[in-house]
Amino acid sequence: MSELFELPPRERAKRYRKLAREARIQAANAKGEEQAAFIRYAGKWEQLALEADAEAKAETAKGS
Repeated sequence: MSELFELPPRERAKRYRKLAREARIQAANAKGEEQAAFIRYAGKWEQLALEADAEAKAETAKGS
């Protein structure tokens, strides 16, 4: 996962969203606590994507 931190923010956001989608797919195939865990993971990946988007936006604003 450390290689994700080296990516530009927009690319990181894309990867985080992909991980969130994969976690939601796993959740759909799971039950009980395992399903809840996948849903939590998806939410965390989505939050990281939002943070990376904000970082990208800040970088863009700095550059203009």
